[in-house]
Amino acid sequence: MKRVTTLFMAIVFAVAVPTLRASVASEPSAAATLRQALTQYESAVASKTSNPEESQQLFERAALGFRDLLDGGHKSAGLYYNLANSLVRLGRIGPAIVNYRRALRLEPGNERIQRNLEFARSRVETPIPSAPLSQFTQTVFSWHHNTAFSSRLVLAVCGYVMFWLLLMVARQFSLRATWLTWMKWTIAAFTIAVWTSVAVERFHRMHTTEGVLTTNNVVLRKGYGENYDPQLDRPLSEGVEVLIRETREDVEGKEWFYVELSDGKGGWLRADQCSII
Repeated sequence: MKRVTTLFMAIVFAVAVPTLRASVASEPSAAATLRQALTQYESAVASKTSNPEESQQLFERAALGFRDLLDGGHKSAGLYYNLANSLVRLGRIGPAIVNYRRALRLEPGNERIQRNLEFARSRVETPIPSAPLSQFTQTVFSWHHNTAFSSRLVLAVCGYVMFWLLLMVARQFSLRATWLTWMKWTIAAFTIAVWTSVAVERFHRMHTTEGVLTTNNVVLRKGYGENYDPQLDRPLSEGVEVLIRETREDVEGKEWFYVELSDGKGGWLRADQCSII
């Protein structure tokens, strides 16, 4: 099983390399950092069985290289994706899920990223099942979740322009063909649906903050402080995904998040236990 997982992760990693190189090609120093990180990752994969300790050190260096590029402003789905791959290899499931999610925000619908995200999610020790309604809406509106925001915006503008062009042509030449009427109102319905999708996501981004637990044994509490009772009957592991609903400071000045789990339950946790996507 470990050999199959290793092969799978190596293959999908390699496919992302051309995109990564294109994203930093304009800066020689960034390109050198990328080449070094890729070499370290590949060497780590090759030595995983023969020298596990050296392999882990190489994965650490590769992750550091990818993180340095991201911190330097080279934001791309490929970099987030490969940083996440490195973190999975290091057993840091929470931070890996954070970076897979960030990659998917830039490239929704990317099957390689989605597969690796699902793999990382399968390693979460305390998975929280989603509410049935949430699973239903994600299935029915998969086009909304799997199409980039920028792509939907372009489609909405194109649909709007096409609708008014057809309307102007029909009026200019007094065309009343049935097919033209159907086409006009089909485009109108499509445009409304896409604009609605754009508006919903814009509203969601403005009013919803998503996060992932990045440490183990996180106790969800009934109030923002260590002295409050636990909200759940067991602590949560890293990798659990949450919605951050509120932020407050305790008497010691430490920041706390009120979070909502995917099953609808909620509670307070320290801000340093969670990374925002």
